[in-house]
Amino acid sequence: MLGTADRRERLQALESVLEIPASLRYKVRVPPPDKLPPGPLAVTRLDAELVRRGLMAAPIPEEMEEDEDDDEPAWLEPTERPPALADKLRLLFEALYPEVNDLKVVPVWAAGELLEMGGDFHKYIAARDLAKQEGIIFRHLLRLILLCGEFADARPTEGDPQAWHEEMVDIAAHLTTSCRAVDPTSTDQFVEEAQAADVVEGESAREHPHALAEALAAATHTAKILFTPDNVSHILTRHTRPFTAGLDFGPVEPSD
Repeated sequence: MLGTADRRERLQALESVLEIPASLRYKVRVPPPDKLPPGPLAVTRLDAELVRRGLMAAPIPEEMEEDEDDDEPAWLEPTERPPALADKLRLLFEALYPEVNDLKVVPVWAAGELLEMGGDFHKYIAARDLAKQEGIIFRHLLRLILLCGEFADARPTEGDPQAWHEEMVDIAAHLTTSCRAVDPTSTDQFVEEAQAADVVEGESAREHPHALAEALAAATHTAKILFTPDNVSHILTRHTRPFTAGLDFGPVEPSD
């Protein structure tokens, strides 16, 4: 299904499966339709299917978690809003696969907005008043780089596979540039760690053209970033659950 989506819709789908702390969600929420218009996936496929199934009759309340911190305005109450693309994808997934009950999807528009600001990390942080949470955003971007690499060699059931591959690589490349501008050492080590994870013994990453994508397809690790203006340290940890559960793709074809 994501083969028919445009770039903005694909970014929304990918970002939505990367967990963001509840206390931060109101600052990275997906803009309303008048600011971020629905794309071809929603307009031509998803909305009609949800209406046909009777899944869009009730509005989706804004989730407010108990573990929110003091940075969130006290006046911010749960409100009704139009369902974002991620909400719609979750609704359809739950209807198709009711036996799966542990999929977490949260509408997020962080990397998407950053890229629309030219990839300027500091400009985005300042614009969204995220100085206290910049480490969380930095980690989110790194995880999204891995996710794009994971999907780069996937084959969407619709659309042009080569165009899909090029777009995933392009998004990952732009995000890598943004992260390197903040902390090149941590960014490069993070990417190299993923790239090295699946290179065959005796074969360099350069000799293995799909090494990064293959490594990311198998990787289930995240990075925990401890980020302050004066010091950056990082701890790479393994994570046993893939970020990609529930997205609609065809099989991943092995590389030559």
